Amino acid sequence: MNWKLWICVIAGVAVVHIGLFFVIFHLREWGTPYVPPPQPNFEARTIIYVDEKTGEKLETVKEFKVSTKFRDEPAAQPAQ
Repeated sequence: MNWKLWICVIAGVAVVHIGLFFVIFHLREWGTPYVPPPQPNFEARTIIYVDEKTGEKLETVKEFKVSTKFRDEPAAQPAQ
């Protein structure tokens, strides 16, 4: 047999095995319900104060807000 044919056969067998492994390992996930990810608990804002008369930038305020509530209890329940 030709060496190019052997490479094609080996590549085909490898692709089939990868496909089968993908299907087998993802069968477990197909039965579980979708749980949406929690909403982000971090917020950032920047406020720039400008003098109305001169147009000069007076101050820049950066505000960060972090919530310790990670998710709502009703949203934590899986879909029925």
